[in-house]
Amino acid sequence: EPRQAWDAAANAARAGAGLVVAIGGDGTLNEALNGVMSAAEPQRPALAFVPGGTANILARALCLPRSLDGIGRVLWAGYRRRIDVGRVNGRSPSRLTRAGVAWCPATVARRWHARQREETMMESVWQWGLSVIVWMQSLRSPVADAIFAAGSFLGEEEFFFLLFATLFWAIDVRVGFRIGVTFLISVYLNSLAKVLIAHPRPYDLDPSVGLGIRPGLGYGIPSGHAQNAVVIWGGLAAWRRTTAAWIGAAFVAALIGISRIYRGVHFPTDVLAGWVLGAVILFVGLTYGARIAAAIGRWSLAGQILLALGGPAVMAVLFPDSGAVTAAGTLAGAGCGMAVALRRLPLDSAGALWQRVLRLLLGLFILFVLYVGLKMVFPGEGSSLYRAFRFIRYALLGLWVTLGAPSFFDVLRLTRRADHRPVAAPTRA
Repeated sequence: EPRQAWDAAANAARAGAGLVVAIGGDGTLNEALNGVMSAAEPQRPALAFVPGGTANILARALCLPRSLDGIGRVLWAGYRRRIDVGRVNGRSPSRLTRAGVAWCPATVARRWHARQREETMMESVWQWGLSVIVWMQSLRSPVADAIFAAGSFLGEEEFFFLLFATLFWAIDVRVGFRIGVTFLISVYLNSLAKVLIAHPRPYDLDPSVGLGIRPGLGYGIPSGHAQNAVVIWGGLAAWRRTTAAWIGAAFVAALIGISRIYRGVHFPTDVLAGWVLGAVILFVGLTYGARIAAAIGRWSLAGQILLALGGPAVMAVLFPDSGAVTAAGTLAGAGCGMAVALRRLPLDSAGALWQRVLRLLLGLFILFVLYVGLKMVFPGEGSSLYRAFRFIRYALLGLWVTLGAPSFFDVLRLTRRADHRPVAAPTRA
């Protein structure tokens, strides 16, 4: 009957109910929403929705599971999301609430609404992925949590930056620079692919599977951890050129990818896509990287700096996502610094163990001070200049790694004099 759901929800709200569950289509949800909104703010209960209609527009916009099992897990988890509700002629139409939903649901809903066949297929894949995650999490234990947390950390960008600094300052300058450039390009391409594909993460559909993960991480596919693990650890294995190194790289990449599934951050398909894209980037880097570096190495200093600044700047302008801007800015600073350092400094990562350790400790300490200090001084996310200054901030950090720190080490006599053979020259790396 008309207004039946409306009256039931309003009565529940006045009776002090903490939760109202509406089962049905968009019309039922619309009535239940108006009934809940008729109560005063302090008495207004939460509204849960089990989609059972044909269109289920709001359910799609919120990336809700389509299966009863998935909806049950969401309800059981007690996850709540605050959204804005509009008023039109004294009523609160549920379809207008899409205007107040964050980036993921509305965008995904618009894209999938126009592609019903693909939506059905992808929802089946996502529900299968959720079942895999739920099964893996059913095997949880303190030991498994610790192992997969460590595996996930091995794919974090912070760990990779630490690894690059260690390679560049204390192990092999040329290998560190080449792997670092490949990694930054991989980060940029990953950010671009995520936005172009625009698939949700598991906890967007089922919040109960997110093991302590903060929301707002962005789109899911391809997994950046999985992709960069293949690029970095595969690059290190190619440098060492031993069977043991390749086995170790495959093991670490697998551990990192599986850890992302276990923690409910990615679907299995996200991780698989990350591995595949990472393998493609690694193959291109290993096949053409030395040739490209050798060609650029013959350019003048002005030409190299122009490329190092102009290329990343164009990349950041074309795709001003935070992750992409971070990668582009770091690439610009590191590239400019390397071009100058090769002509002015004795770039050498060798030396006594105490020299290498001291270089690493001093370099990382100043890098941390620069990171924190520039973040405090430069405009924050609310500013219209945030993207531009983020590019500058990471460019300065990249410049410190390849030029500032080596210059500092040279002044302190922490390096030995070496030949100035360009990084672009073909070497066995």
